[in-house]
Amino acid sequence: MRDPDDDMVLECAVASGSQFIVTHNIEEAVILADRIIVLGRNPAHIHANIHTAADTTLELPARQLYNLVQSERDQLLMTI
Repeated sequence: MRDPDDDMVLECAVASGSQFIVTHNIEEAVILADRIIVLGRNPAHIHANIHTAADTTLELPARQLYNLVQSERDQLLMTI
């Protein structure tokens, strides 16, 4: 189920071009971000720094978007 704030975040990200969003939702990160930083724990450190294809995701048909998100999600999970 989508949160009503999702649309607002998406609109802000597209309008301003620069956002810093903290999320635990991998699919959301892949769709919204052109760069994902995965933090390690104790002490916090950068575990992975991944560039995504977010600059094109908003223009893709639903099926292609789904496939891209799944592919990048799988790649991200392999790094952590």
